[in-house]
Amino acid sequence: MKLFQAKQSADRKAAKKGEGEDQSLMTSLRGLSSKRFKGMDHLDQRKRLLLLSQIAAETDQDYAATANELSSTWWDEDDEFPGDHCLWKDGYVSLINYLAQGLDVRLGTPVVKIDFSVPSHLTLHLSGGEQIDADYCICTLPLGVLKHHHESLFHPSLPDQNVDALRRLGVAAMEKVALRFEESFWEQMAPNVHCIYRMPTQEARRAPTALEASFCVSLKHVTGSNVLVVYYVTDTARHMATLEEEKLVPSTLALLQSMFPDMPEPLEVKRTTWDQDPFTCGAYSFNAVSCSSQHRLHLRSPVGLEGCPKRVHFAGEATSDRFPSTVHGAYLEGRRAAQEVADTARHEAQKRCGRKHIGYAFEEGILLE
Repeated sequence: MKLFQAKQSADRKAAKKGEGEDQSLMTSLRGLSSKRFKGMDHLDQRKRLLLLSQIAAETDQDYAATANELSSTWWDEDDEFPGDHCLWKDGYVSLINYLAQGLDVRLGTPVVKIDFSVPSHLTLHLSGGEQIDADYCICTLPLGVLKHHHESLFHPSLPDQNVDALRRLGVAAMEKVALRFEESFWEQMAPNVHCIYRMPTQEARRAPTALEASFCVSLKHVTGSNVLVVYYVTDTARHMATLEEEKLVPSTLALLQSMFPDMPEPLEVKRTTWDQDPFTCGAYSFNAVSCSSQHRLHLRSPVGLEGCPKRVHFAGEATSDRFPSTVHGAYLEGRRAAQEVADTARHEAQKRCGRKHIGYAFEEGILLE
């Protein structure tokens, strides 16, 4: 890490001057050597696999992207948010329901087009054929959905700056299998455990088809339930999302039984398929090779007709330059975009009325004058 940090520091200084070329994190790591460390390729297989597992703990498990996908120059650029890591006892729905109080939330109503081709307003075209006219729109679609559908979704097309940012940012892959048991049998081996990590020491176990899980999380001490959540990341997660439950569940159970031979049958199993879900198209964002936090600022740049108010604004974890890939990053970006819209609306009202001081505030989802 000391060798890499020195290289990354030099690479960032060069990049800010417009010099040098980014490469993958793994390419940089494989090129590191010193008198004490001859390099990764000089290690025996077991040590190399253990080192790769340690690297994966900092990449695959944190960013849900491999060191081959991540930018070397801009890896670990995000800021640390103060406070403890927390799990919501009743799930994220608690936060969503709280934030949705007083709002007109329309479920099962996909937007198929955002049309900002006229100066006076924009129009949202819904899948059922309905249309909604609005002064402004805040688009919080996941990065994967924007990558797949931005060409058909926006009219006119997004500016080159936004599209380039979409192209550069990477979409991570993470899937989960949650298993509920009669008792927390894993605590017999590791009392009060929260996380169980696995380190494959055979090359074959690293293949996506091996369905190797990076780690498992116990919900016992958070929710009181005997639930173990198995996490799959990167190419393994992409492969796992394509499998039918009849094939996935036995594989997951076999993996757990290799650690806990006397494991009982689960009472209930649930799984995610975010990589295959058309409303997510993957997990959260990461800085891929040739991508930095600057491209997140480009992605969130509001768009509109030239000489007219910027009517389409963007928010979500992918637009956060400080806290990407996180729920708090997405939440803070929502507040930032809301303030952006309020400022734009106030500016337009001032121009229409010729007044210098018009106050706006967002309350219960309504723009109030």
